[in-house]
Amino acid sequence: MSPDNLITLIFSGWLIAALVMLILWLFYLRDKEPGLVDIGWATCIGCATWWMFYHIPVRGTRQWGLLLCVAFWSVRLVTLLIMRMAKGQKDQRYVELSSRWKSGLNWKYLLFFQAQAFTVALLLIPIALSLLASEPTWTYWDTAGTLIFIIGMTGEMLADRQMARFRGNPNNHKKVCYVGLWRYSRHPNYFFESLIWISYAVIAMNHPLGFIGWVSPAVIIISILKITGIPPTEQLLLASKGDAYREYQRKTSVFIPMPPRSSK
Repeated sequence: MSPDNLITLIFSGWLIAALVMLILWLFYLRDKEPGLVDIGWATCIGCATWWMFYHIPVRGTRQWGLLLCVAFWSVRLVTLLIMRMAKGQKDQRYVELSSRWKSGLNWKYLLFFQAQAFTVALLLIPIALSLLASEPTWTYWDTAGTLIFIIGMTGEMLADRQMARFRGNPNNHKKVCYVGLWRYSRHPNYFFESLIWISYAVIAMNHPLGFIGWVSPAVIIISILKITGIPPTEQLLLASKGDAYREYQRKTSVFIPMPPRSSK
């Protein structure tokens, strides 16, 4: 497939994301709930993947498998975020962001929502490449990518369940979660989420331009490590849990699951 096909799919995916984010921004104006952007982000990736799937010339095992993977990821994340919002849970990152911006929030969040639509377009690159890959047979790239996706999805679901169970116990208020995967990484959910995006890039290697697909996990990992993921999350946890979280930081790997460091 030519680069023109790729550009067309990515551009159309961006248009879908921009429209969805504009609609959600209008809901933000009514409800003042910036957390809608995360629901929109996951929804856009799922919807754009569906649209691209139905506009490709060939739909083989690879394309169907990828569609199911992305759809499962998207539906699960959107459902999880909606349930949290329904319970009245606020994402403290956005509370802090709104406090820092102070004035002109409506227009600043319009730009923020549309910036997320742009990141959706970047993240769609390996998905589009995989959908366009014309190799008819199942390859070792497909096997490796699917296995990485399963590991990532399973790990993320397990980490979320362990944290939800921990938080559900009122006796754990102000305590730090050392349960399960959280004993080996301070952010196992982020680590396994990054594996999911790596899996898409691996499958995209079936396409002659597959190397371009690695921009997607790069964007995700940089965002997690440096921008919207770990830095603001750790700042909020330090403010709420104090020395207990500082000790947790000292003993536990920040991202990649590793054995805890010695208490010495």
